[in-house]
Amino acid sequence: MPFAFAEDAAQIKPAKRFSWDRRPLKCFAPDVPQGMPMCAEAPNWPDWVDTVSRVQSLFVEPDFELIARAERELGFSDQRFSATNPTHSTGEYYFDAWYWALNAMFRGEPTRYADTLEKWKAATGGTGYVVLAEALATEGEGWEARGPGYAGTVTKEAWAIYRRQLEDAESLLDSASTALKSTGSWHALKLSLAYQLDAKRGTGAPEFQKAVSAWPHYKRLYSTAINFSMPEWGGNFDDVEAIAQVAYEKTKANDGAAWYAVLYTEAFAFNNKYGLRDTKVNWQLMKRGFGDALNNRIFGERLLFSFARAACQVQDRAEAKRLYELIDALPETRKPKNTTTDPCRAFANGTPSGGAMLKIGAPHPMS
Repeated sequence: MPFAFAEDAAQIKPAKRFSWDRRPLKCFAPDVPQGMPMCAEAPNWPDWVDTVSRVQSLFVEPDFELIARAERELGFSDQRFSATNPTHSTGEYYFDAWYWALNAMFRGEPTRYADTLEKWKAATGGTGYVVLAEALATEGEGWEARGPGYAGTVTKEAWAIYRRQLEDAESLLDSASTALKSTGSWHALKLSLAYQLDAKRGTGAPEFQKAVSAWPHYKRLYSTAINFSMPEWGGNFDDVEAIAQVAYEKTKANDGAAWYAVLYTEAFAFNNKYGLRDTKVNWQLMKRGFGDALNNRIFGERLLFSFARAACQVQDRAEAKRLYELIDALPETRKPKNTTTDPCRAFANGTPSGGAMLKIGAPHPMS
């Protein structure tokens, strides 16, 4: 480096930036010309997957100034990831990526992140999202005591610790600031705790109505409600259908039946316990939702294969074939690689075989 440039660079005091920002130092000089391509800032939060990873990286060697910036830009944002990247679009809010990263760390590994949590609390004075992180960690400790097994495998002592920890987590959420209580993340965790602590399932849970009234387009609220309304949690498929119908009613003005289709697809297309034929899904409404979702700038094309899988589950060959034709029309770089050993594609390309084909419209829970 020429000495003169080194001397100039030493005078530059750039704002603290994220580790993935690789722009050269000279881009942060006060007299840098505007519009230099090399100095253009790339999006810090390009999609949901990368954002979750980047948030987690901030906590490896915590810099609480940068964490606070991420909290502002993500945790308290109402912006959503759109279909500008159609392969990886999820339609989720920015804050959901922030929330899920915190969930993976503090709820998933509460012991590992205990010291980080204490340092974060000290750096913030115990305000903001650190309260939610502490609630996640407290719930995680409850799950460590309970264990991952079915209810019948949990001891009386483990149940008592689990419930106490969840109640403590709920109390932490109740103590949060008004700003945090207004976020979708707060409602998501509050709803999850409510389903675990209360016997009410489906749309009957009071926290469900509060949450979806505050954030009607936040998908995690509906998927959380569906998860805790499955039979293994004491719910049933009438509860699941009621939740999907609420999502449909709250979003149909702009999104048609897209949310109905997406929620059922994500819950059952790759479920190893239940299939769509076990449920009370309205298949005609779900098929309409496929088209609405594919036309929606939020959901994008990433769901095509999952939609086809759903059609194969109910043995609607014509719909599966139509969806595979859409998949085949994608650019080569976005087509699935495995085509010769895909049983769903084989079904879609086959011919009807009498009784094996579900007769849509016949008496059946899906009609």
